[in-house]
Amino acid sequence: MTESLLNRLEAATSGSRALDKDIAKTVGLRVWDRSENPAINPFGMHGTPPDGLGIYTPRKASALPHYTTSLDAAIALVREVLPGWEWTVYYQPNSEPHYYAHVDHRGPGISGEIAKRHQLGPIALMICLLRAQEPTTDSEGDQKHG
Repeated sequence: MTESLLNRLEAATSGSRALDKDIAKTVGLRVWDRSENPAINPFGMHGTPPDGLGIYTPRKASALPHYTTSLDAAIALVREVLPGWEWTVYYQPNSEPHYYAHVDHRGPGISGEIAKRHQLGPIALMICLLRAQEPTTDSEGDQKHG
């Protein structure tokens, strides 16, 4: 699913709840979708999110964040999924305006650096996040990401 999701993100001209949901599933979050399973509600007496999408653990349930339209939500997910990694997002207002996102980690046994340009900042950062989760190995056998 990761490569298909990456292709959809690359081609996206706007964020969407379908992309948000697939990102959450890909990084290992438990996603609840009322339209797929209306009989089970992990929100119990606390009500359900207005769009019927949520993430949950045995202790907590919350509305599914808008990872592809909110830079704050995208940054929070990067911090959660890639703890200790450095990240940057900035806007380049040149002849072809775009956002530039970059995630980077250097450490013993693991390293990675991913950069991406996209017309939408949150999507650029989500592409970097998903690429960073793809493990590879370098010529010395150390695990690399990205």
